[in-house]
Amino acid sequence: MEGRRAALPRGRRPARPPHLVRVPDGNRIELRGGDGSANPYLAAAGAIGAVLDGVERRLDPGAPGGSDDADRAPLPLTLLHAVEALEADPAVSGVLDSVGPDVARYFADLKREEFFTWHSQVSAWEVDHYLTAF
Repeated sequence: MEGRRAALPRGRRPARPPHLVRVPDGNRIELRGGDGSANPYLAAAGAIGAVLDGVERRLDPGAPGGSDDADRAPLPLTLLHAVEALEADPAVSGVLDSVGPDVARYFADLKREEFFTWHSQVSAWEVDHYLTAF
């Protein structure tokens, strides 16, 4: 599962994943990350905060054009893992807290509760699969 990407049919996967950030000219920056389920304002704020953190700490962004999957941290497996990653990241948490005190903690608590609420539901697949198995 490490190094996984969004599920696409094999014939439609690009040889290299698209860039997260693209600078087509001196006047524009395109943020190409995230997905349709993300809050666009929080996703953009988090990405900008991560960039500013990298500039402030003078982090090396790597070679232009990206790197191999081996150099990337794997994506969180579940929403709960993503919440834990958010809480452990002072740059992104700081961006959320810049809106107001404890916004990052509130958002993390909200998403953690969402995960546990979803996880406590029994799906039709589970009923069909497990109820008849035993």
